[in-house]
Amino acid sequence: CQGLSCQESCRADARLRGWTKDAFRVSGITQVLLCTTSPSSSLRSMPPPLVGEALAFRDVFQQTQIGFIENETSLPRAPLLGKTPPAGGGGTKVPEGEWAASRSDDGRSSSGGKRMPEQACWRQGEYMKNEEMARLFSEATPYIQKYHGKTMVVKYGGNAMINEELKNAVMNDLVTLTLLGVRVVLVHGGGPAINEMLKKVGVESHFANGLRVTDDATMEIVQQVLAGKVNKDLVAKLRGRGVGLCGMDGQMLRCTELDPQLGHVGEIVHVDATLIASLLDGGFIPVIATVGMDDLGQAYNVNADTAAAQIAIALKAEKLVSMTDIAGLLRDKDDESTLIPEVEVSEIEGYKSAGIIAGGMIPKIGGMADAIYQGVHEAVIIDGRVPHSILLELFSNRGSGTRFYRRSHRE
Repeated sequence: CQGLSCQESCRADARLRGWTKDAFRVSGITQVLLCTTSPSSSLRSMPPPLVGEALAFRDVFQQTQIGFIENETSLPRAPLLGKTPPAGGGGTKVPEGEWAASRSDDGRSSSGGKRMPEQACWRQGEYMKNEEMARLFSEATPYIQKYHGKTMVVKYGGNAMINEELKNAVMNDLVTLTLLGVRVVLVHGGGPAINEMLKKVGVESHFANGLRVTDDATMEIVQQVLAGKVNKDLVAKLRGRGVGLCGMDGQMLRCTELDPQLGHVGEIVHVDATLIASLLDGGFIPVIATVGMDDLGQAYNVNADTAAAQIAIALKAEKLVSMTDIAGLLRDKDDESTLIPEVEVSEIEGYKSAGIIAGGMIPKIGGMADAIYQGVHEAVIIDGRVPHSILLELFSNRGSGTRFYRRSHRE
């Protein structure tokens, strides 16, 4: 029920379960599907087939924009179990165990009631067809089983973080992944926010080979913005499931100076994943700002793509995902129709020589190659501007963006 509050979604859930009891046979699933900002923890304990069913129904809701109309009085009454219906909904208290009649295939109540008007049930589109639900369920289930219990590191950054609506959708999708049993680590950049703050204080930004030149003044701003506002804003959007960290916490990212000409830009020499693993075991999503430090406590700005790759290696992650503001690796950077869907890691140097991998793509793809060579199964660049792109990448055969792999892993 898009656009409804949590309370309204739960009420719609009760009506849905009451009217289409035969179609939605899993208690609690629809509440998760309709309101991912406050999901039911019961999904964790469900066996993979039922989780797959939940995801399939969620996909149907998203794709067809199914929802109940706002006028509750036109809906068949299916009160909440053991509850008095909300004001304006009508009806009386119904004891637990007593449900409104379920809908038969022709739209009538199975107990002989009046036919339910189609316009009262769907905002647009036709009734969900069993074949469509079965197809989605069949497609999603093996992917859910593949990633259940596995660790996935998501690098989130660039201009994909600017749009608040998309940012909210991404954070909700990460919560959904966690409920489906995926151990999610979020590593974020914040280039646009850093640029904005530097501009406000009159400090000019400079880049070399895709890396920010970081003097003392710039480093102070980077630390304040990344480990402060950007990090905590993302944590807030995860609705209690996120825990904000930076690479200085527990000396998670131990660094040395990468190049004196770059200033305080760090090269990671060690990743201590103790804090991250502890949070994952507790069901949380670690949200990591990429500010590291050396043994003397000097802070360093660390490229987020490089940090995400090193963290994925330390955690022995199944997958590394880079969400950014481009469709993927393009032969022509100005033409998204030239997307390269798959790259075997041995081909990367050839793309560099051809100038296809250049600028900010150099550390991004270099980190992915390192991760794959050191045990991460696969890495992918996906377009963070596309709603639910991470769900499509993980739980469907459609995928998105550019996938990097090692031939021996595929075989």
